[in-house]
Amino acid sequence: MSTFIDQLATDLAVFLNTDEFAQDVIYNDGNGPVTIPAVVDFAADGVTPGDQASILVKKSDVSSPDYRQTFTIDSVVWYVRPVSKDKDFVLSQDDQCYLLAISKNERFNQWRT
Repeated sequence: MSTFIDQLATDLAVFLNTDEFAQDVIYNDGNGPVTIPAVVDFAADGVTPGDQASILVKKSDVSSPDYRQTFTIDSVVWYVRPVSKDKDFVLSQDDQCYLLAISKNERFNQWRT
């Protein structure tokens, strides 16, 4: 009999499967690009439609989201962007995943004064 945690891991494996919901994206944290599976939501709320999105990634693939890290999605570069005045880069998270805000604008900061 599987535990609840086992079932969550199975669900995550299905959700982040490129034959199901995910797509391959290229993640670069400054140490070189790597291809990882991710679920991208281009309909995420944003100031400029089409310029902002959210991306769901495994923590094992993106260990520490930060400024100037990039995701290349369909040959377009997207930048991890802050989601708070404190420059937090995570919209939400659990034990296994991050939901991050990304923008086509490298210098996006809606809290700029």
